[in-house]
Amino acid sequence: MDVRSREEFEAVHIEGAVLLSQDVMRQVMADGSNTRPLVIVDHQGKQGLDAAAYFMVTAGKCSCLRGGIDAWSQEVDPKIRRYRMGE
Repeated sequence: MDVRSREEFEAVHIEGAVLLSQDVMRQVMADGSNTRPLVIVDHQGKQGLDAAAYFMVTAGKCSCLRGGIDAWSQEVDPKIRRYRMGE
């Protein structure tokens, strides 16, 4: 689950990631039957920690991608374009 802005998500995202929206949040929390772990993705793995803590309490298994999409682009998938915030 990607917690970055819509603009960031549309510019670059990990395949299969879903942009967090109110509808997605309702779906995840709807019946408490989420059996798949949630992975929170942000830019550098810092802002997503709050979201991960929230979902851990409300939806069960959840973690934050270490280093965010920036680290993912360096360590896993170099086809994902890196960017700096504020540019």
